[in-house]
Amino acid sequence: MKPENLFIERRRGLTALAAVIFAAVGLFCLIAFPLTITKFPSGDRSVMIFLCVAFPIISVYALIISALNIRNLFFPYVLTADEKGIYNYSGFFHYGFLSWEDISSVNREATILDFLDNEAACIRISLTDPKAYKRAQPFGRKWLLFWGGGNVKIYTLCSRVKKKQLCGLLDYSHGYYRQRKEND
Repeated sequence: MKPENLFIERRRGLTALAAVIFAAVGLFCLIAFPLTITKFPSGDRSVMIFLCVAFPIISVYALIISALNIRNLFFPYVLTADEKGIYNYSGFFHYGFLSWEDISSVNREATILDFLDNEAACIRISLTDPKAYKRAQPFGRKWLLFWGGGNVKIYTLCSRVKKKQLCGLLDYSHGYYRQRKEND
């Protein structure tokens, strides 16, 4: 039986909340840093050095994460899948399109963010030839593949479907379209 096309919507409210929280943390650190320096100019030198390093790093990191969450608000779907392949717009950096021919398997993998969700897995897509796929990608996707260990990851924290269910649907679609391609 031919699988239906998948359209996994993003939880826009959760994404917006994350953007606001990270922006607040970043702005707090931007405001707190100069106040701390002027309030305690003759304090312990090691504390001052720590604050001079920690506040700017935390601030920049939080503002970047906030901006990436805001950018994700422009992508209404975390993931879509059709007869051609998967369009992955999950996470902060997007893989975009993956054809069914490039995918060797769809599995679940445990991540550190699983305590936020009641399931114990993220979805990992193993590629048939990671080196060839990596060579054909632009620099940003090569970097993502490097950090992903040669696998494409689908992060479902901001989606409206459970990971187990999505993994099953993707695995079924992958099996169906790969078998269909082999029969043609």
